[in-house]
Amino acid sequence: MRSPHAVHHSECGTVAVEDGATAPVVRLAAAAARMPVRELADLIAVTAGEAADAMRADEPEPGSAADALRELRCLRADLQTQGVESVLARRAVEYGAETTRAPVEPMPRTAPMPLAGLDAAIDLLERFRPQSGGATPLEAAHLSGTAVTEDGQVRVEATGRYPLARVVLGVRAREPGPEVLAEQITETAARALADLRERERVAIDALGLPFTLDRIAGFPAEMRAFAGRLTGLADRLASDHDRTVRRLKQ
Repeated sequence: MRSPHAVHHSECGTVAVEDGATAPVVRLAAAAARMPVRELADLIAVTAGEAADAMRADEPEPGSAADALRELRCLRADLQTQGVESVLARRAVEYGAETTRAPVEPMPRTAPMPLAGLDAAIDLLERFRPQSGGATPLEAAHLSGTAVTEDGQVRVEATGRYPLARVVLGVRAREPGPEVLAEQITETAARALADLRERERVAIDALGLPFTLDRIAGFPAEMRAFAGRLTGLADRLASDHDRTVRRLKQ
């Protein structure tokens, strides 16, 4: 497991790239002032690419979108056919949750289960799953973000895979010194990533999803609130069950 601020160095030690909170942080040794600008720019991009690859290699392998899509479809079908209380009870057993609630028999529902949020999540996965070429619609668009310093001496291009995919330095870029140049590259990289995120937002919203990214950003809080209501419903159902059993025994 890499530390939150792992540092990757170039073989010559001239360039160091640190994992930043929002963008990589570039540090340059004094030798950077003596390197040709094109070689220095390429060395920075290569070192940043190696750092990004190393960080991905140390991250846990994510579950596949196909598995998530299959699971959500099954959950939706179960909720529609079995009801919330039965699904909660069965899932609690499947995931080994400790509970003292009495078993609750399925209850007939008089109204359709509200599943708009679940439908939106399924639709999102269906639209973004890899196509025949192996790329998602967003990856197939080959989006990138760019940013340039005011004096035009530093230009950075960011992609979804590499936050410092390309670095272009002007002939006067080294004049302020390695420390200032490193700060300029770091700040420009952060703006390039922000530009990339905005381009991704526009591309995603243009796909015609039922919700924009701004709307989707609020889903986690809504789902937590919905889970709380489901828990309350399960508690009430268990309490009603207990009262019914006691009455039958009297």
